[in-house]
Amino acid sequence: LSESQLIAVQTDENSEPDFVSVLGAAGEHRAIFVYPGIRGYAWMQDMLSADPKAAKRLMIAENDSLQVNFVRVDELTNLDTDLMKACRWKDTMGGVELRSVRRGWLPWYVNEEEGERLCSALEAFMALVSSGHLESKDLDLWPEGQPVLPMLVRKNGKWSMTMLNMQLTRVNQPRLWVPQEHLRGLPTGRKSGAICLGDIVLPSSIGGLNERPAVVHLFVVADNRSGHAFPPTVRVPGTPLGAGASEAVLTAIKERRQIPEKVFVPEPLFAEVLGE
Repeated sequence: LSESQLIAVQTDENSEPDFVSVLGAAGEHRAIFVYPGIRGYAWMQDMLSADPKAAKRLMIAENDSLQVNFVRVDELTNLDTDLMKACRWKDTMGGVELRSVRRGWLPWYVNEEEGERLCSALEAFMALVSSGHLESKDLDLWPEGQPVLPMLVRKNGKWSMTMLNMQLTRVNQPRLWVPQEHLRGLPTGRKSGAICLGDIVLPSSIGGLNERPAVVHLFVVADNRSGHAFPPTVRVPGTPLGAGASEAVLTAIKERRQIPEKVFVPEPLFAEVLGE
């Protein structure tokens, strides 16, 4: 399977499905990722259509997923080893690490709720493997050019497969990324000049000992004419990308005391979220 051949899993009739992705077809990283809910599916579609630079930012700063990573024994932590022993894992050549990733945070150990959700997705995936549907020549589980994929549904303790059409409809209505009170005090009058927005994701993290580490994501705005750079803002972990970018732009506008005619951005992804 390729990582784009998603498998939907619905554990409850009234719940949003989760989406299972199997990595390792290219031999680079063996893992099983679970993207929670419709937002997880939309994120994966954005990843598939993004250019490499935007995809890297989406992966580091916007990812929400549960993960099973198949790694070497020397890559495991003591907590991973204890969990494998409790699960009676017998493979001495390799191991598994269970991780959760939340938007704006780095991978961390799963909690009980995340573990149960991950186990349900893996149970459904194994039911699909055991059914033989993946090898069937009569079934096209991922029709080319169509947003159709297999979905496992649990009823009365058993898994059954159906096909799910996941045609997403994008909402084009304007969206306010920042609280209304942040718009107060903006300068009035004629627009003038331009500003440049940039960001950087640092190869480090913040957080205390035995605490989920946060991604260090900085936004910087500079005046296009003078080159003056305004104080950088740090994105609060968990907030959407558009909220972090908008906050940085508004802060610079207030300090600049004049609304610019243009905002230059590093790539179309920022133009899209700021344009909303």
